Amino acid sequence: MKRLPRFIFFVNFINTFSIWVALGSFITFYFFSLSLGPTPNVVAGVILSLSIWVIYTLDHLLDSFSIQGLNTSLRHTEHSKYSRLLMTVCCIISIVIVYLVFYRLEKKFFNHGWTLLGLTIIHFLFNFMA
Repeated sequence: MKRLPRFIFFVNFINTFSIWVALGSFITFYFFSLSLGPTPNVVAGVILSLSIWVIYTLDHLLDSFSIQGLNTSLRHTEHSKYSRLLMTVCCIISIVIVYLVFYRLEKKFFNHGWTLLGLTIIHFLFNFMA
């Protein structure tokens, strides 16, 4: 079997496991925080990017389970192959997120956070009911 060059492997890894998405969400948060406010809250940015990564990963895991054996993309194949490890990592990161939310996040973020949580839950309910 022919090995991929390191750069191609790196790009495939970053794309397959949604690391660009998490990094992009943090950078976007940081940019808009600098543009609209005095100082960005790094903890809020980390919580946002980790939460988005967990949601994306769980969605990809659900997709890979739903197409069982018909994995047509590298993402589905890798998520199916490493499903146990990814679930473990998602659980650990979720625990870290909960810790950061309740012990490190400024209380002013809670008002908008609960609203976003509710809207996200409604979004997922509509998607899974359809």
